[in-house]
Amino acid sequence: MNREIKFRAWDKKNKIMTYSPINCINFDGQLLLNDGQYYDIEKTDYVLMQFTGLLDKNGKEIYEGDIVCWTFNEKQKNQIVYHEGCFGHLNLTGINKEHSEFIPINKVRAEYMIVCGNIYQNPELLTEK
Repeated sequence: MNREIKFRAWDKKNKIMTYSPINCINFDGQLLLNDGQYYDIEKTDYVLMQFTGLLDKNGKEIYEGDIVCWTFNEKQKNQIVYHEGCFGHLNLTGINKEHSEFIPINKVRAEYMIVCGNIYQNPELLTEK
């Protein structure tokens, strides 16, 4: 399966999501940003999130860190995470929140998802009952 590998970044300093500051990531854990300089990932003001390669029901790209709702139950929210080489989701609402298990996502599951926010711009979604 071919998929586009791309990232977005949460700018911790300016509190904005940006989709174009990263030109390259090398094997030394450095980012090449638009200013032409390399920066150590751990020492930057950016939190990187990778594109899953999947689109939600409305055609919106799904990234790790996104919070998704289900078309059949919009009250249930799940966070998209990357775990052991796979993208999946964890339940954020309901009685199973404390015992949430990692469930891998695929194209079929993504077709029932709607991106309703992300963990940085919409932290209130993490604590909604």
